[in-house]
Amino acid sequence: MKKFLIVSVILFFSFFHLIRAQVNDSIKIITCDDLKKELFKISEIKKEEDRESQLNQLWNYLKNNKKIPFTQNNQAIFLYKGNAKKVSFEGDFSGWGRHNQDNSNAVKIKNIDVWYLEKEFPSDARLDYKIVVDGNWILDPDNENIQMSGFGPNSELRMPDWEPSPYVIRDSSIQRGKLIENIRIHSKNLGYSLLYHVYLPYNFDKLNDIPVIYVTDGHEYMDDQKGSMVIVLDNLIAKNLIKPIIAIFIDPRDPDSLQINKRETQFLLNEKYLKFVSEELIPIIDSKYKTSNSPNNRAILGTSYGGVCATYFALMRPDIFKLIAIQSPAYSGAPRLEEIYKNSEKHNQKVFLTSGTINDGVVLTRRVRDILKSDGYEIMYKEVNEGHSWGNWRALLDDILIYFWGK
Repeated sequence: MKKFLIVSVILFFSFFHLIRAQVNDSIKIITCDDLKKELFKISEIKKEEDRESQLNQLWNYLKNNKKIPFTQNNQAIFLYKGNAKKVSFEGDFSGWGRHNQDNSNAVKIKNIDVWYLEKEFPSDARLDYKIVVDGNWILDPDNENIQMSGFGPNSELRMPDWEPSPYVIRDSSIQRGKLIENIRIHSKNLGYSLLYHVYLPYNFDKLNDIPVIYVTDGHEYMDDQKGSMVIVLDNLIAKNLIKPIIAIFIDPRDPDSLQINKRETQFLLNEKYLKFVSEELIPIIDSKYKTSNSPNNRAILGTSYGGVCATYFALMRPDIFKLIAIQSPAYSGAPRLEEIYKNSEKHNQKVFLTSGTINDGVVLTRRVRDILKSDGYEIMYKEVNEGHSWGNWRALLDDILIYFWGK
């Protein structure tokens, strides 16, 4: 009798899951219109219990098929299910709430606790966002795609034609370089101490005349969840796509109080910071490691204010840096840079300039691109349909490194 009951229970649950699977399989949401029709259809069901059951089946289908947010061609529907008085979606597309002209308030569907917001983006866009529920900023609970930022994690919208970079994923089968962290240095020029971190390529001891890239915001560029640059370097070197290089990740934070970040004062046309890097840090690196001492093998990399810093370094010390990597430069924060450029001599430097198209200062960046091209600089420019985000910057590191040191 006991065995019969156990078998009966197993058969019951097997039958239940089969029926549930059949119900979910019967749901075919292909277009954004399909989704809206289904949601409004459910909202019209009179019996609350049936309405909730149908909604839960639809929601499970969407989650299991990774369709939250829902995307089709260049359309996106942000979705949130929960009891609330007001819901909005803020992110790269809205300037994180700074742009009042962009309506990011969600619409509630009657009779069900579902909120939605329709937007149009390029079909290959990738954007960071959060949901604001009654004033509280939260991650999308039904979206497993997360991108870390300098202010913590964000949910990630991936449009249908967006393709992730294969080089930001760690490959356990390859030989990895060595990362030496938290080296402290006291700067006479700045009057305070900083940290830097050194990436040495695999087989470093057998190499000579190794190129070096100096990286501003180094603590974030080397973070596997942000810049992922150590992973990218390991992958490109192991796959023989670039020469082995050394990376110096310069940390802008106070070594004794890491929550104090001095990047703004350091990066915005700061001659003392330039002297620290060129007169103090570079000589130490060149004396300690088997680096190439040619400026043709020395790069400076930065994003946002760090992109301004890289541009400033290029203009002021072309004798040291011939390779310039500038990502999403915040040129609006340094208007004096234009005057410095006009008064500087033009040099034989190789520039890689990138920008997102969505609230990422692309107009100014395109202007700088055009000026550099017209003045004869060797320049590679890459534009992506993304915002001011580490998801944007890390995916372009392979392009930059291959442009400078591709084999």
